[in-house]
Amino acid sequence: MKSFRNFFLGTVTGVIILGLFISFVFDGLKSLPKIIAKLNESNIAINNNIMYQTSLSKEKFSWNEAKTHCLTMKLKGYDNWRLPTKKELSSILGNISIDKKEINLWTEKKGSDSLVWAIEVDTLNWYRSETIQTWKNPSLCVREIK
Repeated sequence: MKSFRNFFLGTVTGVIILGLFISFVFDGLKSLPKIIAKLNESNIAINNNIMYQTSLSKEKFSWNEAKTHCLTMKLKGYDNWRLPTKKELSSILGNISIDKKEINLWTEKKGSDSLVWAIEVDTLNWYRSETIQTWKNPSLCVREIK
């Protein structure tokens, strides 16, 4: 009789804990669309621990200006924005609202030879040279989520 009582209490306790866990998971999932909608309203999205703008700046910048623009930008309470790396830009490019063709986007780092990377959005061709640093392009800023 004692083993049946222990089994019954253990089973009931397990069912209650499982029910609470399922309730917690589903309540969390119910709020997920609201979180995503709020991010979409603000033209911000998240992908692989990177928060990024889903639309480009209206203003065009040289590489140095774009870098400064991102570093000094304050958006949605965050001030740790920067230009994306080549890898980050490649991974988010399809999720960005781009109206104009024949535009280029900047990446964050110069190589050791002072060359910068830019991508031509409509052809997906990457450019790397010192002279492109003066081209005027819209900026796209990202920040790491920790």
